[in-house]
Amino acid sequence: MNTRNLLALSVLLIPSILISNEETDSDKPQRLTAQNLAEHAAFWVGRLPELSAEEMSLLCNYLYLESLALYNQVVTQRTLISIHTASALMNKQLTVNEQEAKNVAKKTIKELTELQNELLPTRAFLAQACKHCISTIEDSDYTALKKVIVSYQQYGRAVVAQFIKQDKPNIEKILEQAKKTIDGHLKIMNECAGTVKLLLNNENPYLKEGIDKDVTDMDVAMAVTDSALGSINECTLACAIAKNMSGDLLAICALYNKLFYNTLHQALKDNETMFPVYLMFDEDGLIEEDDRNEELPLLGDKLAPNKKHLKS
Repeated sequence: MNTRNLLALSVLLIPSILISNEETDSDKPQRLTAQNLAEHAAFWVGRLPELSAEEMSLLCNYLYLESLALYNQVVTQRTLISIHTASALMNKQLTVNEQEAKNVAKKTIKELTELQNELLPTRAFLAQACKHCISTIEDSDYTALKKVIVSYQQYGRAVVAQFIKQDKPNIEKILEQAKKTIDGHLKIMNECAGTVKLLLNNENPYLKEGIDKDVTDMDVAMAVTDSALGSINECTLACAIAKNMSGDLLAICALYNKLFYNTLHQALKDNETMFPVYLMFDEDGLIEEDDRNEELPLLGDKLAPNKKHLKS
């Protein structure tokens, strides 16, 4: 495939996923599905330009490492959000269901362990391996490969844009609920701030004759801050739901990267002169050709590098 056809590939792919309301009979845009992405991957791989074995290997490594890095970002971000909201959930459950509060605590312990032993070491390895992979491609003279990756990245941005467009009603509902929760607790927070200010000015509105002033001030301060903390917790939970949408977008990116990688991997496997493909990068940089012994696998449901790369 020549350069002109290569540049046309991104032009062919991107408009196919950006279908506006005016171009359909329905009031809603045509939905992009995983099946569509798989079809796009097959179309893309079938029309790749003539690339050398080294270029194909670099392209495969790029897609492989990107897929793993994106998946790790999804799981890590969702785990961090879950840990962040755990205290709010436990505070709510302690007053109504102590056993459920214990369950939240156990879940958090498990998540913290996974974060320390798997997710963060994986993140560290992939950050370095991806960096070395991209730097190697950028510093190379492989013009055709660079154009392939640029057009692929343009396609990826178009995919994300389309998913946002088609899910906009659901996105707006989540944001509306977050706003409603925040607005509902702003009044409470302002009242709490006002009461604390009165306490600091020695103007406790709840002070009664015959009751120790310092004790009353402390009682009111604890009640007010407890109320404020409850409002903060409610806002935290609502905002965490909204924040999780970024994880959804990352999951979409991980999905299409995985589909394109697996499709390319299968195509290379069918071409005996190009297979097997080995991992070319680790945290230390480019692995010398004679030292490459880890074959790149097809990616399944759980995307993670070989555990030998992880350092706690």
